[in-house]
Amino acid sequence: MDWNQFKNDNRDDDWQQEEEFRKQNPEIDMDNRVKNSWMMLAPFGIVFAVQFALSFIALEFLFAWDAAHFTGDSYMDFVNGIMETVSGTTFNLIVSLAYALICGILFGVWYRRKFYLPAKADNAGVSVWKKNPLLLAAGVVFLCVGAQYVCVYLMNALALLFPSWMVIYQQLMQGIGLDGGSVGILVALYSMILGPIAEELTFRGLTLGYGRRAVPFWMANVTQAFLFAALHMNPLQSIYTFFFGLMLGYVVYRSGSLILGVVVHIVFNSVGVLFPQIVVMGNSPITFFLFLLLGMVLTYAGLILIGKCSPTGEERIGQK
Repeated sequence: MDWNQFKNDNRDDDWQQEEEFRKQNPEIDMDNRVKNSWMMLAPFGIVFAVQFALSFIALEFLFAWDAAHFTGDSYMDFVNGIMETVSGTTFNLIVSLAYALICGILFGVWYRRKFYLPAKADNAGVSVWKKNPLLLAAGVVFLCVGAQYVCVYLMNALALLFPSWMVIYQQLMQGIGLDGGSVGILVALYSMILGPIAEELTFRGLTLGYGRRAVPFWMANVTQAFLFAALHMNPLQSIYTFFFGLMLGYVVYRSGSLILGVVVHIVFNSVGVLFPQIVVMGNSPITFFLFLLLGMVLTYAGLILIGKCSPTGEERIGQK
């Protein structure tokens, strides 16, 4: 008998129940913890491997294409042309879209087999989508708008302390077409659909899922949020995505629905991409902190409303 079988038999995700099982079966406990700890890190490694492989393949294809069609006068013209293309929006978007599509499909199949289908077999009761849909929608809107305020204000505060971080961040945003101009189809497809889906499957799906089999929820949540932040590979964005990742982990854990995490992520990104003017900074220290307080209140209210809409353990499995 292993931990997964024990969990299915008891239909209880309480940490005390897990600890009791581990005390009774120390040898199985250690095997499972080690295995699931490694599996918790595997999706992050796969993401980096896929991104590196796609970037290398795209660069090699670009090199061969430009070599076959080069009409310049010198080798430096050839190199400069490649560098200009690689740093351009189209190249970065194509690589990003390919990564999101591949990882979305791969991790979607993986998550469905290891987590979704077993949970679906156990949970026959109330879902987060049925308990109070209107209140849930309000919670999602409050959370996403409030989190936008908190993240933008945090980003600007950090930019004042570390101006070079803002330069790096702006260059990255320009590289994928998110520089405040018009939003193209490819930008919208990646930032508002494929990107959030792939990231939720990676971090709140697989990483958090395996983490909860190895360590307490808070530790698994911090780990997945840290890896989520590290994926963005720039200090300014990494800091606010860490806190956003913690919120997403709580939403998925509290609601029992990865799809809700995807929805929150999509709405959050959509607000930032389509309505950046919604975040008002204020023109004085007083209004600055008032709007920041508003963002914090909205964020907290959103988390509370989502928590109220989330079913209890008894409601999830259905009372007999």
